[in-house]
Amino acid sequence: IETTTSVSSLEITAKAGTTDISGAKLSKSEVAATPAKGETATVVVESKVFKGNTITNEGAGSLSVDVAAGSFKKSGIEGGKAADSVSFGASASIKSATVELGKGNDSITFAKGVKVKGNTTLDLGKGGKDVVTFESADVAKKVTITNITSKDKFIVGDDTYKGKAVNNGADVPFKVG
Repeated sequence: IETTTSVSSLEITAKAGTTDISGAKLSKSEVAATPAKGETATVVVESKVFKGNTITNEGAGSLSVDVAAGSFKKSGIEGGKAADSVSFGASASIKSATVELGKGNDSITFAKGVKVKGNTTLDLGKGGKDVVTFESADVAKKVTITNITSKDKFIVGDDTYKGKAVNNGADVPFKVG
């Protein structure tokens, strides 16, 4: 889906396979991923501005979101019961976003160079062995992480932290909510 002018209030369904969202500003829209069990719906965001939108996994399969470039403002990503993955590329900027990973062994990666502003929250959800990777400690300082379990793992640059240590008060380079 490529927008040539600012567009709002779209309802997009992303099935198994890849859905690319690029071009001008997309706002106040919803992307519903509906992968079947064992399948993955991939959503690639490269819009100049992606504001006030929600990407949700409504299927039994996995959701993969790649915010490769552009401004991801006041938007959200909601994972499902399967193993979901989210990545923010070096050409992306994030402002006041919310990522709720849900159940499953999920992963999220923040590339070195991604810009983070405002109150960005990462909710790891219930259960699972989640892996959170920050390629730069500078990015990690600007993200609040909630629902940390003992099975979760955090990689910040060359350092690795286990969820159990974080919950026991380990000094980490990110905010714990």
